[in-house]
Amino acid sequence: MVKVTMLEGETPRRMGFLAGQYSIPDDFDSMAADEIRGLFEGDADAGPDQTAQ
Repeated sequence: MVKVTMLEGETPRRMGFLAGQYSIPDDFDSMAADEIRGLFEGDADAGPDQTAQ
């Protein structure tokens, strides 16, 4: 058997350490939904601009 312990050093960062430093739009889960749907359904016009190949 082995005893597992934390190595000495910095305390790991906790969730929420970036609170207030960014914002997520309310429509994040539906952003570009038509474009994404078109890509899955084979609509060539739905994808990003293809001129930069």
